[in-house]
Amino acid sequence: MGTGATPDSLGVLGSRFILAIDASFIPKSGKHTEGLGAFWNGSQSRSETGLELSCLALISLTGQHAFPLDIRQTRPKQDRADRLEQYLEQLKDVFSRRLDGLSGQLRAVVADGQYAKKMFMDAVHAEQIAFVTKLQSNANLLYPFTGEHSKRRGARRKWGGKVDFKDWSGWQSVPGDTQERVWTRVVWAPHFARFLRVVVIERLDRKGQVKAHVVLCSTDTTMPAQEIRALYSARFQLEFVFRDAKQFGG
Repeated sequence: MGTGATPDSLGVLGSRFILAIDASFIPKSGKHTEGLGAFWNGSQSRSETGLELSCLALISLTGQHAFPLDIRQTRPKQDRADRLEQYLEQLKDVFSRRLDGLSGQLRAVVADGQYAKKMFMDAVHAEQIAFVTKLQSNANLLYPFTGEHSKRRGARRKWGGKVDFKDWSGWQSVPGDTQERVWTRVVWAPHFARFLRVVVIERLDRKGQVKAHVVLCSTDTTMPAQEIRALYSARFQLEFVFRDAKQFGG
């Protein structure tokens, strides 16, 4: 995709899309394979010996088609290579070399919870693009203080308390499925040193009791809650890229 590409010449990509990033584990036996190391195997929920591929792909928001842009093999820890630093380097390389013709078309960079790090948020924000990801269910988030400040010396109070994921006072209710409740609010995330639009999805059992909750967020605080959820769901199209690549490669 050259620098002369325009939205009209992008065909199916002429509508907005997201840039998704994720890594996939490849089982591998033996001891002499290049890049062999301990990587997280999501299907087994544990680290195992094998290989890992990191992929960045464009996902169209109309047909949700995935178009791989950059795939790299992750170097293992024994090579003194930090996994997250490798992901970040790959992301920055794609920003600098591959997105010339996509100005104004890229809605967000979307990644799962392992990428919920300040360095990824800062890198994406520098490109003036939203970063959508998943936070820990007990994420440390603070309410901005909105009350009257007491007349005393010293700095004004900034925060009104820590977010309690069981108390939804002041949160906006968002329509969801019958077996869930959805809430959204802009809060401060000390770990990332920025305000985030947070979306909490409570999963309900048959009796209407909360059995679990998921916390999504966007660095774009003006992004609607429904859009944050839709963008995060769209990233799963990347799994088909991994499936097809593994089937083709045997």
